[in-house]
Amino acid sequence: MEKSSSNEPIFQYDVFISYRWVLPDQNWVREILAPKLRDSGLRVCLDVNDFVPGRDLILEMDRAGRQSRRVLCVLSPDYFDGSRAVYLESLAARARDPAGKHSTLIPLIYRPTTLPEWLANIVYVDWTDPSSRAREWEKLLAVLGIAPGVTPQLELPATSPIQIPNNLPRHPYFVGRESELAIVAEALAPEVRNWGVIITGEGGIGKTALAVRAAELAPRRFRRVVFLSAKQRDLSASGVHNLAGDFVLQGYLEMLNAIALEIGLPELKQSPDSERAALLRRELEELNALLVLDNLEALTEDDRERLFTFLNRLPRGCNAIVTSRFGNSEAGARSLPLGRLDERDALRLIDSLAVDNPVLIRATARQRKELYQNTAGNPLLIRWVVGQLGLGRCSTIATALRVLETAPPSANPLEYIFSQVWDDLPVEPVKALALLCHFAGAVKVEFLAELMKLDELRAGGVFALLVQRSLVVSDSEQRRLELAPLVAQFLRRKSPQVVEQAGQTLEDYAFQLVMDYGHLNFDRYPHLEARWAIVEAALPLFLIGPNQRLQTICDALHVFLEFTGHWDEWLSLNEKAEARAVEEGDLFEAGWRALQSGRVYRLQRREKEVLVCADRADQFWEETRKPGYRGEKTAGAREKGDVCTLRAKGLGMLREYPRAIACFEAALQTLEENHRASRDYTSALNGLADAERHSGNWQRAEELYAEALSIAREINSLNDIAAYTGNLAALAIDRQDSVVAEALARQALELAKKVGRQESIAADYFRLAEALTMQNRIDEARENATKAEEIYRRLGSAYERYRELSRSIKEIQNETDGENGD
Repeated sequence: MEKSSSNEPIFQYDVFISYRWVLPDQNWVREILAPKLRDSGLRVCLDVNDFVPGRDLILEMDRAGRQSRRVLCVLSPDYFDGSRAVYLESLAARARDPAGKHSTLIPLIYRPTTLPEWLANIVYVDWTDPSSRAREWEKLLAVLGIAPGVTPQLELPATSPIQIPNNLPRHPYFVGRESELAIVAEALAPEVRNWGVIITGEGGIGKTALAVRAAELAPRRFRRVVFLSAKQRDLSASGVHNLAGDFVLQGYLEMLNAIALEIGLPELKQSPDSERAALLRRELEELNALLVLDNLEALTEDDRERLFTFLNRLPRGCNAIVTSRFGNSEAGARSLPLGRLDERDALRLIDSLAVDNPVLIRATARQRKELYQNTAGNPLLIRWVVGQLGLGRCSTIATALRVLETAPPSANPLEYIFSQVWDDLPVEPVKALALLCHFAGAVKVEFLAELMKLDELRAGGVFALLVQRSLVVSDSEQRRLELAPLVAQFLRRKSPQVVEQAGQTLEDYAFQLVMDYGHLNFDRYPHLEARWAIVEAALPLFLIGPNQRLQTICDALHVFLEFTGHWDEWLSLNEKAEARAVEEGDLFEAGWRALQSGRVYRLQRREKEVLVCADRADQFWEETRKPGYRGEKTAGAREKGDVCTLRAKGLGMLREYPRAIACFEAALQTLEENHRASRDYTSALNGLADAERHSGNWQRAEELYAEALSIAREINSLNDIAAYTGNLAALAIDRQDSVVAEALARQALELAKKVGRQESIAADYFRLAEALTMQNRIDEARENATKAEEIYRRLGSAYERYRELSRSIKEIQNETDGENGD
């Protein structure tokens, strides 16, 4: 470097800007930041303007840093993603000024991200808060040598990603598609009568990326953007088959539930199936929501039709962007067939990928054009080929092109390249891909490492290789991975035995997890809940495995599923396990699954279904008592008593209290001799007490609650002790005895917290709020009622119960307002 007469270095540039070639960072730097800095009189070094063609990229990065007084690195989650070649520029600047005395390296956080340790102690420019940008801009100019007030405040470009609340996934390297984006924008215009647009096209053509980018550019009239994908199923030559995750509900209802969850109304999933769509539309009307529904070809034809019917009735102000391999001529939406990238956009994509690929960066213009031609402009195929450069049989761009050229004319190019990649993969990445085939969506890397028995360092190397080869997609923090499009489909065809072996590994691990942390191990439920994604992925495997193992899983999980609010999963698992038991001739277990289904319906306040399940369980168990039944177990007094209890609870929900009382008494008589010291007996006692209480027989109810509580204490059933104490608090509220009600509710609440049953905790908060309201302690009442509301929301409790709770909170508020008015 040249020196002045005073031995000071002479710099060609005032600042070199280091950034990632991804949107929106790329546009912001090139179109806004760099021009504004130049307008301020600064000499700016920018790669697209100042790197010399034909020279080595790393050497040019080094030259730019050495010839610039400062290095300004524009940081976002993408800056630290990929092969990380780009932040060699900032590392080099840090090395030139390790103590940070001369502001050689200036971090500018453009989008929120986590800083690595080597940047954590450097003062940065924060561009994430719009309210402080004027101050940050002046600070930046000052350190670059420009006096305050010389240049106007820098503004974000109009095409920056939306700030509308959303759950959109990351899709780096999006380029082009301007005409398609314009079509989507037209379809979302408020004056257009249709509900939106259906993007169709072959696999890997970029439908999802286009939908996400269009949603990022959505107008501000939308108050919420919701992204959902139906990728948990896959297509095979014989049609749709299950991959994982869809054992819970049919696809249509599952998508409605997911939309409700994303807009903050999980309780909607407990509403009756026939009412759920109308309730959801009513809530969406107030949100002006934009729905992005991806991969709808994964749904069955019937589910697709139901979903399109739902979309056809979207309220005004709401729109949807749908992607699918299939269109729908009757849908009230614009159709947008998506073809391959044109040559200009494909070459722009290749240029973007080249920034992080030392092999591709050396490719000639002719080779890049050949890559476009041989991939037919399919963006996924381009990324897969680029991901293999420098590895295996694709060590150079020339060899990669030869691999493409040798593909048989009849072969699917994507599947052919996948086959080549697969043959070159080491054992551990192969196992990771096979395991991911069994998960419906993104998986925590720590779970994969556990399943593969890898330490953190080894796991990081395996997963980084898969990301590099574009076989998996990671989140911005690289904590979750999911398969790239079509990988599961190709892998199942290429090596079904490998996928099957991975499934066995997953199933065995999940089984042990449930055995160790399920049953009545209340204190272990948080660990099981944290790893529920592993169990959920294994459930389809249990359903097709040995019947006895499946029934064992059901027995071990049912209390956990009830306590943690996984009611849909509990119901679906029971129904499918019941069908399996019937198929195997195991009517004893079929009866238990029917009974458990009835218990779920009771939680969902679906009275008729409760009674149907009780009858079905009764029929199964009656068959086991007949001569000639070949099953291993036959139903006895316990099963007969529990059927009576469930039937009685269904009748109580219908407010047929005399019939309910008779059924409860029959249950107690059946269980009295051999099962008095059991949860079955106390459940019947508690149910009878409920029926007597609702019939106005409060003294009799109190005696029954007390007896049930006494037995629960004898058998040390903490959950039942908490529940029955809470019911005594409810009885005290009926009697307007607020002091006793408060004391019992507080006692029940502490017990419920120890057990961890969320519904009981919420109920006790609510009872406490009612007792405090009766004492005119309004602020305390509102605080407890709000806690109950939060749990019911999170739990997804019965829809009407939640509405009732909301009305009660409003009444408390009105009472407070009235007092303030006095």
